[in-house]
Amino acid sequence: MITNAAEGNQPIPKLSDRLYRLYRMQGHWLLVLIPLILILIRPLRWSWGIWFSYDSPLLFQPFLLLLAGILVWERRYDLLGINNEMTFLYSANSARMRGSLWLVSLSCIALIIAALAMVTPLAMLSFVGIVVGIIYYLYGMEIVKALWQPILLLLLTIPPPGNQLAFLSSFLQTITAKTVSATLRPFLGETHSIGSFILLPSAQFPIGGSLGGVSVVLPTLALTLWWVFRKRLQLPQTLLLLFLSLVISLFINGIRVFAVCLMLNRSPDMARMLAYIPSWALVLPSFLAIIFIARFLTTKPAVAFGEEEG
Repeated sequence: MITNAAEGNQPIPKLSDRLYRLYRMQGHWLLVLIPLILILIRPLRWSWGIWFSYDSPLLFQPFLLLLAGILVWERRYDLLGINNEMTFLYSANSARMRGSLWLVSLSCIALIIAALAMVTPLAMLSFVGIVVGIIYYLYGMEIVKALWQPILLLLLTIPPPGNQLAFLSSFLQTITAKTVSATLRPFLGETHSIGSFILLPSAQFPIGGSLGGVSVVLPTLALTLWWVFRKRLQLPQTLLLLFLSLVISLFINGIRVFAVCLMLNRSPDMARMLAYIPSWALVLPSFLAIIFIARFLTTKPAVAFGEEEG
C-alpha cells in the first residue's frame, strides 16, 4: 500500500478514487459541458472535413488536444502544489481561490451564436473559453496562469480563416518555386520561376497544393512549440527552435520538389510518386531534426519563459 509520510502514513487514494471524488464534487459541470458539446457537433463536422481532407495543412489541429492533455498530465504535481499553497494562504471564498462566471457566460452565448451562424472559428474559440472559464471559476487565476501553455495549444486548434491559409499557402509556393528553380540550374540548365510555376527547359511544373510546404511547416511548428513547452525552454531558445523548424521543414519539402523536377522527364512515375508523398512523412524527419538540435541547447535545465525560478 502506498502511504504518505507527511500525513501520518495515511494511504494515498488511488487515481480512480480521486477521479470519482472529483466527479462527486464537480459532476454538475457535466450539465453545462454535455449540451455545449452537442452544440459543437455541427461546427465540428465542418472542421472534420477540413482536418481530414487529403494532405490537409490543418490535420495536426485535433491532435493538439491530446498534446495539451499530455502537458497538463506531466505538470499535475506542479498544479497540485500551487493549489495546496493557495489553499494554505487563502480561505475557500477568497477571490484568489475562485473566480467568477463571466467568462463562462460570455463564451456560452458566443458558442450558441456561432453554432447558429456556422462560424466555426468562433465556436471553437468559445468552447476553449468555456473550459478556461470553468477552471478559472473552480481554481482561480493562479491555476489558469500556470496552464497558459496548454491553453495556448488549445487556441491553436481553432481553424484560421480560409483566406489567411490560402495566402500563406500561396506565399510558400512562390518561395519554394523561386528557391528550387535556382537550385535546378546547374543540373537542368536555364530554369526560372513565375509565381508558383517552375519553368523547366522542356516543361512547366506548378507548385500547387501541399507542394508549397504549408502542410509540412504548420505541423512542424506546432510540434516544436509543444516540445519547447515540455522542456520548459527559455524565450531565446524557443524562438530559435521555432525559426529552425520553419527553415528545416521548408528545406525538406524543397528537397521533395527538387527531386520531382529532376525526375520529371527521366522517370515520370517516380516523379508522380514523390509528388504525392504524404506531408506527415516529411513532418516526422523535420521534427526529429529539431529534437536533435534541441539536445545541444538544453545542456542544463532551463526555466520556461513566463515562469519564475524556484
